[in-house]
Amino acid sequence: MKRIHLLLFSLLAVSCSIKEDRSSCPCILRLDFPELVSGEEKFLLSVNRGGECIISDLLIPGENGGVCELEVPKDEIFVNVWSEESFEYVADGALQIPLGDDCPAVKMFSASLDTRDCEAWTLNVDMSKNYCQLSIVFAGEGGSLGGLVSGVGGTINGYSADGRPREGDFFHFNTVGEGDQDAFRLMLPRQTDASLKLDIFSGSGLLKSFALGNYLKASGYDWNAKDLSDATVFVDFAGTQIEISVSGWEDTHSFDIVL
Repeated sequence: MKRIHLLLFSLLAVSCSIKEDRSSCPCILRLDFPELVSGEEKFLLSVNRGGECIISDLLIPGENGGVCELEVPKDEIFVNVWSEESFEYVADGALQIPLGDDCPAVKMFSASLDTRDCEAWTLNVDMSKNYCQLSIVFAGEGGSLGGLVSGVGGTINGYSADGRPREGDFFHFNTVGEGDQDAFRLMLPRQTDASLKLDIFSGSGLLKSFALGNYLKASGYDWNAKDLSDATVFVDFAGTQIEISVSGWEDTHSFDIVL
């Protein structure tokens, strides 16, 4: 009987009990996907602490009734959940768009947690549309722009481990098609300023540059919205006007072109 008592005492000594310091015990993080209770939709989870990605895992919450649970350390941590479209761009808990690419059609959820005094924490995962599908249409009396190259450049090239826009060079080229109305489409990450530029190149170099970010800002486009709206920009390349329409808006905003 004495040996049994000693064994029980030893087990209690190394376990996490209410009477002892539980700071070394993990916190149970519950991820609840309220709109997803079935299916095989995949998500990528990343947990970062002190600038280091400590957890990276593939989640299929539909297999568990829309709920996933895992152990995380008791500390200040950042939690990101990424949609499948972004998987190839995510590394070390952050999303980086290679120079020349546009943004993936990423939906994501981000949260900053302090779990140091928590035994369990529940997050309702509400994914946000973190890209703007921008359509650029060249029209008017300027005729076809076939053979020219257009590009959109900016200062945000993805998302950091804390979920915020990541500073870095962004530039995506596209060859303008042929016909009376030329257009191209690209995806933009969430912006933090009005630095976006629309450039048109000919064989001899830069032909025209448009202050795209300023026009979007003047139109009232909201880069802080939970779900980013898509937008269409109509450019009279020959000279005088640029028009912006945003998905869900009834009005189109027109501006005189300032070069």
